[in-house]
Amino acid sequence: MILSALNTVACLEASEDDERADTVKITIIKNKLHVLYKKGVRTVVFGNTISMANKSLDYLWRKMEVVQNNLANVDTPGYKKKTVSFEEVFNNRLRAASMTKNDKQMKEAISGADYFVYTPYDSSARVDENNVNADVEETEMARTSLHYRYLLQTVTADVKRYQSAIKAQ
Repeated sequence: MILSALNTVACLEASEDDERADTVKITIIKNKLHVLYKKGVRTVVFGNTISMANKSLDYLWRKMEVVQNNLANVDTPGYKKKTVSFEEVFNNRLRAASMTKNDKQMKEAISGADYFVYTPYDSSARVDENNVNADVEETEMARTSLHYRYLLQTVTADVKRYQSAIKAQ
């Protein structure tokens, strides 16, 4: 999802006076920025930034889907709301990997982190045994949507900075 958006953002052409190539194409493959010149490919590594953003964006997207489903079932008798868990597990994995000071461990911690959807045990005060509170879910949807947009804008800005740095080379 995020990588296809970044590939769209990260394409540009070099100016005609550029001695290195007639055309420069920037693509992102497996979290590495590849710059294609006429005489070869130069690879710039993003580090863990894109991987972390990709995981976070996937989680936020899934969370919005779950909240939408909860809102769609607000009047369904017996429906129990679902919740997505990711942040605490992700933070714990990152902290443990950062203590090792090993880049491979950090990459494994990021790639291995995943969200999961569950139904928390939550008693309902409603007669129909539905425990969805529309106000709470709508607030959560707004918060998650804003978080998603902010993170996407941040990643896009990072890619544009890389583009600027490459143009200046």
